[in-house]
Amino acid sequence: MARGTKKNLHVPLDAALHERLAAQAQRIRAPVTTVARRAIEAWTAEQERHAEHEAIRAYAEAMVGSGADLDEELEEAASRECLDATS
Repeated sequence: MARGTKKNLHVPLDAALHERLAAQAQRIRAPVTTVARRAIEAWTAEQERHAEHEAIRAYAEAMVGSGADLDEELEEAASRECLDATS
């Protein structure tokens, strides 16, 4: 992140969650804010991956049977290759 582009976020946590977060921060010897930032970054990346997966799934479902669908011979060859690789 470039210098001067940080934003602050106030996130109220219940006492039990704050204690768990603080315990993890202490365990890895990092500030609580660093642990929280890493958790938010990981969650955000996971959500982005999920959204991308869903977009690909929706596109594939929409293209079934169309000209953009896989060539049947190519699909069959790929299936055989996968089966041979697991045998």
